[in-house]
Amino acid sequence: MHRWLFENRFFGEYLRNYRDGRGIPMKTKLFTVALLWVTISYSLTFVVVPWAVRLILVAIAVAVSVHIVLIPTLRK
Repeated sequence: MHRWLFENRFFGEYLRNYRDGRGIPMKTKLFTVALLWVTISYSLTFVVVPWAVRLILVAIAVAVSVHIVLIPTLRK
């Protein structure tokens, strides 16, 4: 499984760059954070009812966003 992931033609390069500390391209960072917030917003609006769960989802989204932003940006 590990070899398949890291040799995958679609996302293997991203995983290798992340693992080796080279970073993530800016375009990928922006897409990832945008997709994260779109899906979290959808969940908050249409799926999740309890306020406690909504707060937890927002906290997770903020933490993941901060983590992605703090990863070095890969410059080609």
